[in-house]
Amino acid sequence: MAKRERRGGRRAVENWHQRALELDAKLKDSRRGQRDGIFRTFAAELGVSASVPKRMIQALRFLEYVRDDVRFTHLAGEMAEQPFSALVLLDRWSQYSPREALSAGQRLIAGELNLPMLEARERADRAQYDSVLTATDGTWQTYAATRAVQLVLETHDSARCIWAARGWRPDGVAFTSLTLPGLLNALPAVPGVQLAFERENGAPLLVAILSDRIARMRSPAALVQNVLTLLGYTRLGCACLLLLREEEQAAKVEGLLASLDRPEGISARHLAFD
Repeated sequence: MAKRERRGGRRAVENWHQRALELDAKLKDSRRGQRDGIFRTFAAELGVSASVPKRMIQALRFLEYVRDDVRFTHLAGEMAEQPFSALVLLDRWSQYSPREALSAGQRLIAGELNLPMLEARERADRAQYDSVLTATDGTWQTYAATRAVQLVLETHDSARCIWAARGWRPDGVAFTSLTLPGLLNALPAVPGVQLAFERENGAPLLVAILSDRIARMRSPAALVQNVLTLLGYTRLGCACLLLLREEEQAAKVEGLLASLDRPEGISARHLAFD
C-alpha cells in the first residue's frame, strides 16, 4: 500500500513522490504563464490546498540535491519514502546548515526522529544560527573563536591558545600575555590571522577564520589571497589552519592546495557551528 502523508488531520497525499514526478514533467512541458494553472489543477485533483503541489516540488528538488551529493546518494531512495513535509523542512534547514540537515535526515530514515522531533531540532538550530548572524560583531567573533578553539583541541591535544587578534578572544581561555610566537612577534601586524596556538611537539599553529559574516564580503580572489598570505607565514616556521564556514569553500581551498602540490604546513577545514 502506498504511503500516505498525514499532518495535523489534513488530507494526505498518497504516493507523493510519484505524483510529484508527474507534476514536475507537466511543469517542464509548460509554457510561460501556465505554471499557476497547472498547480491549481493538480491541487484540485488531489483535493488539497494550492500550496501543497508547490511543496511537493520543493521536496522533489531536495531529493535531487541529496542524490547529487556523492556522500548521501544512497539515502535518496529511502528519503523518497518519507513524508514530503519532512523533506520540505530538511530543504529549508539545508539552506543554512546542510551538515545538520542531512544528519537529521539520516536519523529520520533510521526511525530515531519523527516529524515533530525534526521540527523542534530545526527550530533550535535556526534560532542559534539567527542569533549568530544578528549578533554584534564582537559577540559573533567571540562565538566563532570559541568554536575554533574547540575544533583545534579535537585534533591537537597539546595545543594551547596563546594569542587572539583584537575582538577575537575566545571564551574560557586565559592568556598570561598576548605574545605571538617566534618572528611573528616582531611584525607590526599579522593580517588574516585570528588565533595562535603553542604546541608541545611541532611548529606554532596560526588559525584564520573565514566564516559567513566575513566570506560574504569577499570575492573568490580574496580567498586565494588569504591562502597565499598563510603560505607566507609557513615560511616563518608556523603551521597554518584555515577554517571555513561553508563546506563548499573548504573544498575549493583543498583544490587550490592540491594545485600547489600540497605545500607543507597549511591545511583547511570546515568550521561547523554546532
